[in-house]
Amino acid sequence: LSGPTLATPFLSPTPRAIAVGETVIVTDVGVQELNVRDSAGVIDTSIVFRAPEGTRFVVVDGPRQGDGLTWWQIQDPFDSTRRGWAASNYLVPEAITEGDS
Repeated sequence: LSGPTLATPFLSPTPRAIAVGETVIVTDVGVQELNVRDSAGVIDTSIVFRAPEGTRFVVVDGPRQGDGLTWWQIQDPFDSTRRGWAASNYLVPEAITEGDS
C-alpha cells in the first residue's frame, strides 16, 4: 500500500473539573505565591495566608463567583487552621495515578 504517512495522534487525558472533596495543587503562581483569602473575591477581603507553588489542598466548599473569578474554599489536609478561598485560575486537580479508577 502506498499513500501519505500520518503522524501518530497524541492522546491527552481529559482534564478533571475541580469539585468539593478533590485534592488540588497550587499552580502558575511562581515566587509570588497564592493569596488565600477569608472570603471569595479580591475586593473587601483579607489574605489569611499565602501558599507556594505545588502546595496541596482539599476543596471543602464552592464554587462561588466574585470579582470576575471562580473561587473554591480550600483547606490544608494536615492543618485545618490553614483554610480560605482561592481563585480557580491557580488550582488544578491532582492527577489520577495509573491504576486508580
